[in-house]
Amino acid sequence: MKSLCSPVHRRSVVYACTEDAFPARRLEQLRAARRLTTAVTDLILIEHAPDVDSLQVCCERRVPQLAGRRPLCALIIDSVAAHFRCQYEAGEGGRRARDLQTLAGTLRRLSRQHSVAVLCVNQVTSVPRDGAAGGVTPALGLAWATQVTCRLQTTRTRFSLAHRERPSEAAPRLMQLRVHSASHLAADAAYYQIEAGGVRGVPVTDSTLLVPLPD
Repeated sequence: MKSLCSPVHRRSVVYACTEDAFPARRLEQLRAARRLTTAVTDLILIEHAPDVDSLQVCCERRVPQLAGRRPLCALIIDSVAAHFRCQYEAGEGGRRARDLQTLAGTLRRLSRQHSVAVLCVNQVTSVPRDGAAGGVTPALGLAWATQVTCRLQTTRTRFSLAHRERPSEAAPRLMQLRVHSASHLAADAAYYQIEAGGVRGVPVTDSTLLVPLPD
């Protein structure tokens, strides 16, 4: 958010909502915590896509129109899995895969033509193993996984950092961001915390004091 307000990088972001309403209250909390002017909200362009067709229209027509009026730096789709998980009937796997490929092609073209970073929020599905809880897999399966150029996975850890002055008290829960697959990035992971002012990176080493948290 801070980079949006920079005089040098004053570019807009398109935020496409497919499920819930835009988190305006959280945005205001971020703005107030970082002591930014209300002008930052003018750089966030909100679009609503209640179904697959409207999402495709948004990416194919609406976003290029916006890019022609003002410089864009990113397109965020929250989430790409929402409609593709529930809008298709049994036996329509082929049509769903084709629609996913069409959307992915549109997004890649947008990125190339307008130098826009595209972030698609996906969801995960639990995979049971031998009757017990196992790992997780992307909700849209291989049909979507083969279309993206970079996959990042965020997970909640069971720990938090201990306060140096009060070791028994815990700070916000540690989150992990992991590079799952990317041709231009090495497999790696980083830790962060979600605070009132947004995301803060946290260096974690063998000497870092951690406090276990309940699941």
